[in-house]
Amino acid sequence: MSNVKSYFIPVVVGLSLTLTACGPERGDEVEELVPDEATEANKPDSLQVWVHDTETYLEAYKEIADAFTQETGIDVHLVPFGLFDQLEAMSLDAPSGRGPDLFFQPNDMTGNAYLQGVAAELDLTEEQKEGYIDGSLEALSYDGAQIGIPSVSRNLRINVQ
Repeated sequence: MSNVKSYFIPVVVGLSLTLTACGPERGDEVEELVPDEATEANKPDSLQVWVHDTETYLEAYKEIADAFTQETGIDVHLVPFGLFDQLEAMSLDAPSGRGPDLFFQPNDMTGNAYLQGVAAELDLTEEQKEGYIDGSLEALSYDGAQIGIPSVSRNLRINVQ
């Protein structure tokens, strides 16, 4: 038994060092991607949007997508996707470039996408921020970064008699 151990440990250490040496060289800093300014020349032909897979949301987003296409000439491809399946698929598809251009997540799940690096920070103008209910944009921010915008807001009213 001691002969097996005496061979096993050096083999494991040797393989570990070999595999480590074969790994990619990564610097300490990650290059930050800065998007080009939007112009008519670099306007995309289409956008892929993952939306919640319920009939109500699909109908609403179909109307929004049609209006957007009419206004901009950019085709919108809606992909029905379960909310709880999106984040896992994003973590697999986004790094390879197959993820969506836009996706729908509840505010309490958006932070995970941002922390995994599959959702970008948004830079909204004051004009773009107008019209949102107080606190709704803050609900989709993380550590001061705007990581989403609300598509719906629900208000509850309690009748006290």
